[in-house]
Amino acid sequence: MANLEYQRLRGHLKSLKMSGLMEIVEEAVNLASKQDTPYLEFLKVIFSEAVRRREERGLERKLKQASFPVAKTIEDFDFNFQP
Repeated sequence: MANLEYQRLRGHLKSLKMSGLMEIVEEAVNLASKQDTPYLEFLKVIFSEAVRRREERGLERKLKQASFPVAKTIEDFDFNFQP
């Protein structure tokens, strides 16, 4: 990516409070340049990853805020314990 364009994009994302997207954009640009990806597919990849990361951070924040004594998953449950 051209340096001036890169800096402008970085500034725009920062002013939109989307600076975390820059890492995703860099990866997507590298991938798109190798695969000749259409624009809509390129945008879909960027925003899908941004949504996934936001949801992941939200879940982590909620779990931390819940202050559970131990983190457990369904895989940890002993189904043989309860007849």
